[in-house]
Amino acid sequence: MPFLLFMNMKNNIEYYRHTVDAHEHWKFKVLRKAYGWAGEGKFWALNNMIGKAKGCLLVMESKAKEAAIAVELDFTPAELKAFIRYLVDDCELLLEQNGGYTNNMIQEVLEGVEEKREAERLRKQRAVKKKKDNAGQELMDVVANENVPQENVIGGAETAFSDAENEQSKVKETKVNKTKAEESIGVLTSTRPLNPAPSPEDIDGFRKFSDWIANYTPCVALMKEPFTLEQYINLGAKHHIYPDEIKSLLTVMHNWQPLVSQNRSAYYTLLKWRRGERR
Repeated sequence: MPFLLFMNMKNNIEYYRHTVDAHEHWKFKVLRKAYGWAGEGKFWALNNMIGKAKGCLLVMESKAKEAAIAVELDFTPAELKAFIRYLVDDCELLLEQNGGYTNNMIQEVLEGVEEKREAERLRKQRAVKKKKDNAGQELMDVVANENVPQENVIGGAETAFSDAENEQSKVKETKVNKTKAEESIGVLTSTRPLNPAPSPEDIDGFRKFSDWIANYTPCVALMKEPFTLEQYINLGAKHHIYPDEIKSLLTVMHNWQPLVSQNRSAYYTLLKWRRGERR
């Protein structure tokens, strides 16, 4: 069965600028008149919650969440509602939007951060695509030298099958006699050819799997031997590893700094890490 892995990109912020003279603005003077300096501190705590919320929009969708925020700010739920109302109507420090609360400052920061995140995502995508294109050209050169029919190459550098290779594998019993294709790119097929051939659903699932890796774990995509189509299928069919666990393992691999320098194969590294051999 093919795997479809999904993960939402971050759409909040981790920091925002707080100018040294912010307290001198009329909005904060109005706030302090009713709630004192403690009220200004509570506003900034509430502002932090807005920055961490999805889309930087704080939605109190349940009584439980409203009560939790009230406790955090040392209010009762009724006092919290009155405080927020004062911030919206009198201080103009908050905006009501789509059933939640935000403000212009936070939204401006979010817009700038999202532009940078999108630019970085596209940069990594281009880097991964360039690496895959180069690997694909290398494979085509090897295939040409080995007289392997081009129509049997599936997905560029992902995997390759041919009658010629199947015949050769019958007489190659040791690793010493690997083909030139295996030496230059890595093992392209398992000792058991895919039978029957991968279905269109398998190929489409592998494409989405590769795109997910490129978008969310680009360090894995930069390994010398990225996942092949057959390895992708074997994750579920042979090893019974499914999307949530795969996603978790790939994310941890991506965040491990020596990954690319100390490991070669994405597939075998994932299997090794699943067994707890993380190095």
